[in-house]
Amino acid sequence: MRHLIDPDAYGIYGLAGANPEETARAVRISALGSVPDGPITFRPDPRADYAAAWQRWAEGPLRAALAPHLAKSLALAARGHHRELAAADLRLGDRLSFAAAEGSRAAGARLIAEGEGALYLYEVSRLKEAAAAGAAAGHFATVFAARAAAFHIAQIPACIAYLHAEWRAATPLEYRYWHRFAPLCEAALPAALDALGQHTETFTLQAASA
Repeated sequence: MRHLIDPDAYGIYGLAGANPEETARAVRISALGSVPDGPITFRPDPRADYAAAWQRWAEGPLRAALAPHLAKSLALAARGHHRELAAADLRLGDRLSFAAAEGSRAAGARLIAEGEGALYLYEVSRLKEAAAAGAAAGHFATVFAARAAAFHIAQIPACIAYLHAEWRAATPLEYRYWHRFAPLCEAALPAALDALGQHTETFTLQAASA
C-alpha cells in the first residue's frame, strides 16, 4: 500500500522513503507558493455539501474532460509537440461549462505570469505565445501539465497534484490542511485514473505525524 506523506511538513527534497517523496514533491512543485485567485473548474456552491460537490465534479468534468486532457497534455509537452498542445488546449473549453472555462483560462493566465523569467519552461512560453495569437486558450490544466512535464513529474503524481491545486483554489485558507484534502483526493482519484485506464486499489493518502 502506497502512503503519501503530508507535503506541507517537509521540503521538496527533504523526504525519506521509497514511494511518498515523488508525490509530495509533485504537489509542492505544482503550488510553487501561490494559489489561483478563486476557483478554477471546481466551483462549489457555498450553501451545498462540499464533499458531495467535490464528488460530482470528480465524476463529471474531471472524469470526462480534465483527467484525459491532463494526461494528453503531459505527453505532448514532454515530447515538445507545442502545436498539438495548443490545439488540445483550445478544444478543452468546449467540454467545460462557461463558468469553469472562464475560471480555467483566468487561472491559466496567472500560472503563466507566475512563471515569467523561469528557466526551462519552454512549452509554457510557447503556450503563452499561442494564446496571444489566438491559437490556444491557456487553460489551467494545460499550463499545469506543461510545467509538470518540465519537471518530469509522472502521470499519477501529476494527477494528484492537479487535484490538490483545484482543491486549494476553491477552499478557504483556514481549511487548507492536508488531513482535509487526503480523503477528498482518495475519493476523486479513481474517477480521474479510471479515465486514463489506471487502477488505484492500492493507492492511499496518509497525513504524516508531526
